[in-house]
Amino acid sequence: MEIVEPRFGDRLAALAIRDQAVRLRVEKISAGDRVLVSLDGRRPRVLPEAGVLRLGQLLPEDEIIAEGAHVLVAAAVDRDGLALRARAPGIAAFSIVDFAVGEHPAAPSAKVLPRLFCLAPSGTFHGAEADRLVLSLLVVGPAKAKLPLSIAGAGVEFSSAVDPALPHAISGLPSGDLRFSVSLSATERAECVATLNRDGAEPVPR
Repeated sequence: MEIVEPRFGDRLAALAIRDQAVRLRVEKISAGDRVLVSLDGRRPRVLPEAGVLRLGQLLPEDEIIAEGAHVLVAAAVDRDGLALRARAPGIAAFSIVDFAVGEHPAAPSAKVLPRLFCLAPSGTFHGAEADRLVLSLLVVGPAKAKLPLSIAGAGVEFSSAVDPALPHAISGLPSGDLRFSVSLSATERAECVATLNRDGAEPVPR
């Protein structure tokens, strides 16, 4: 897959930046697999069949896309949110693009820096699904073997350390909206948001 818009190194005008198109070229995605897109490590969104999103769809409506350097990542995942490259060694089923917003932002760095993105859990989990959550991360570049994980929601405050290279099963969480955050540094983190509905019926598999 390849992010074709914006391109690496693009400098985009801050005016109407939320309407900026994000276009991908995707090939050989099997039935049941999905492509997730994240801006600056924030909550990933599923790429529509048309292969186009808007930057504004990658952040909450009340958040702005600030001037400066940004990073987009797209990753192909299976039904459980696991990166497809983990199933096929040597195949990097992801694409990353650095770009900038504003007339005079700092140019994207060519230095090799670790990048961290949360792929799962994301969406709503019903009934028994709520005890089958898998935390899946995509890390690009060198990173510490253990990174701090926090899970927060109504009445929930949990912290631990996780290996970003491995999937992690998570169970025992209550119903409600939960935010999963893994910190790479004091200023950079990856996050996923999931809703658990333990009393709801588990959807019929399709």
